[in-house]
Amino acid sequence: MHLKKTLVLSLLFGGTTIFAQTTRESSIPQNYQAEQSGSLHFRGKTKAMRETKENTSFEELFMDKRKHEDEARERSANTVVGEPDYFVEDPALQKDAEIASTDISILSNWEGLKSKYLRSDNNIAVGPNHVVQMINSALFSSYIRVWNKTGDIIINKANMYDLVGEPDYGDPNIIYDEKADRWVITFLYSDSDARLIIMASVTNDPTGEWYYYDFETTGGFPDYEKVAVWGNSYVVTTAQANPNVYLLNRESILNGTGASPVIKFLIPKFKNIGWQAASPVQQTGSMDLPEGEPAIIWRVWDNWWHPPYSAVDQLELFELDIDWATPLSATMTGPIALPIEVYNSNLCGINSNTCLEQPGTTVRLWPLSNFITDKSKYMNFGDYQSIVGVHVCRVNEAGTAGQRWYELRKYPGGEWYVYQQGTYSPTADHRFIGSISINEDGTIALGYNITSSTVYPGMRMTGRAVCDPINLMTAPEAISKNGTASNKTLDYGDYNSLVTDPVDGSFWFSGQYNVSNKWSSNVVHFTVDGCLDEKSLPQENTSLSDLTISPIPASNLITVGLQSDGQSTVAIQIYDMSGKLVLQKSFMAGIGKNTFSFYINELASGAYVLNAVAGETIMHKNFIVER
Repeated sequence: MHLKKTLVLSLLFGGTTIFAQTTRESSIPQNYQAEQSGSLHFRGKTKAMRETKENTSFEELFMDKRKHEDEARERSANTVVGEPDYFVEDPALQKDAEIASTDISILSNWEGLKSKYLRSDNNIAVGPNHVVQMINSALFSSYIRVWNKTGDIIINKANMYDLVGEPDYGDPNIIYDEKADRWVITFLYSDSDARLIIMASVTNDPTGEWYYYDFETTGGFPDYEKVAVWGNSYVVTTAQANPNVYLLNRESILNGTGASPVIKFLIPKFKNIGWQAASPVQQTGSMDLPEGEPAIIWRVWDNWWHPPYSAVDQLELFELDIDWATPLSATMTGPIALPIEVYNSNLCGINSNTCLEQPGTTVRLWPLSNFITDKSKYMNFGDYQSIVGVHVCRVNEAGTAGQRWYELRKYPGGEWYVYQQGTYSPTADHRFIGSISINEDGTIALGYNITSSTVYPGMRMTGRAVCDPINLMTAPEAISKNGTASNKTLDYGDYNSLVTDPVDGSFWFSGQYNVSNKWSSNVVHFTVDGCLDEKSLPQENTSLSDLTISPIPASNLITVGLQSDGQSTVAIQIYDMSGKLVLQKSFMAGIGKNTFSFYINELASGAYVLNAVAGETIMHKNFIVER
């Protein structure tokens, strides 16, 4: 359909409010070239994990010697910028605390590992037959526990020192590589060396032997490392002087073939933020990646960090592409900016790390408000791809911490966009350190910690089914563990871990809670029960309303918002003043509020009309491109 010029002119001057809003120059995507960060150093094959001996006596000897993270974080905590108390009402806040169209069924609840270190950094991986949890110890060895799926403990508390024959300094991170049917672990090499350890199980049995490597992280000490699998690579992100990302040859690691180059990219650093990192995206599910699909790392950006607050809050995606035949030709492209509803990170102030109340103590917990927490999860559904992620945010002027979560989607021939987003905060209690996952039905589960002046630190979950109205967590909040005491330190673990069972699509959540002033950990297995159909089908004759465009004037990126009463493909058509169609996009709209962002770099400065079309419904909006 082509609009007549007279209609275009009447729409252009039809009274739409025009406002100025800009994006940061650093948000414009750039191409970053790879550099080599040394090579994998193959240390050999370990003995079988089932042959290790449980030994925790070394904790008493080294309790006070692990200071690399704590001293750095205290310095960060003391560099508070003299910023105003900048707060805007959260437009993504879920107003209905109890939707109750979906339910949670808890299948089992297991006591997890403990240690004497100040935070657990607990995380979990699940395969066809095993559940594996890892935590920090006081110093020289990360701990690992292995269950079978019925809850029998196969390995109670193995320490990595006994497995590999030398100490490690924690931050353990474990994943199950579904396509390879293998397990992969990373952790810190020492308290001072800029090196990481990476291990891969020799078989699909995590209690057996492991290949063992280390590699140099030339960007500095590799704190807060996260590992994810994507295609032919393992992707490792770290919090260093600048956020860094490392690509490792997956085939070499799985096969124990020895030396292989490590490829590094440097991610641009945000101003005013002391400790920062990106989150890798973990490939999950039975379906392969689309051919040539680049790996994704991403982070969230709050315009409050960068006065004068004129930019749009956004997610920033970086796409990584590598051919291991010519690894130094690898590229990283980004940031690809996806505008989001206003996000408020100001819970404790910039770079301050203590503000979440607990009962009966002046100790306040750290919310980790600068991060997309834990590893994000990816699923290919065939007709579209999804990524889910979560971070903490400030919900109201009282400073309540809530969980801002997202589902991104990408359709064939299209680009990643924010399909849905919401802020979950059904009560005045704080919800923080979240982890999120998605299964092959499109069901999403979210786990997190809870605390307040009347609620001791505990573990909770919620979720949603794919047929539920978008932007909402529809399952009433479920309790995994109630706390009965306050934590004695401000650190409350750097992350929890929620993953999807690769066999049946159920969910497993590992987290911290308190029965004394020292944390305990817990593993809960549950399902999110909702619609019967695997994926809800688009509805015909969908009605659209409330079309919005921002920013106006637009420059490089534009966001379209609209309300839909059904699920349907929406065509976005842009016409110039002669009535010529100059750009067309499409996305899948869900029930409720939708937003869709895309680049308009190919459009010249001038006036345009945008159509949103679904079935027989057509809406029009005029806007201006100005550079």
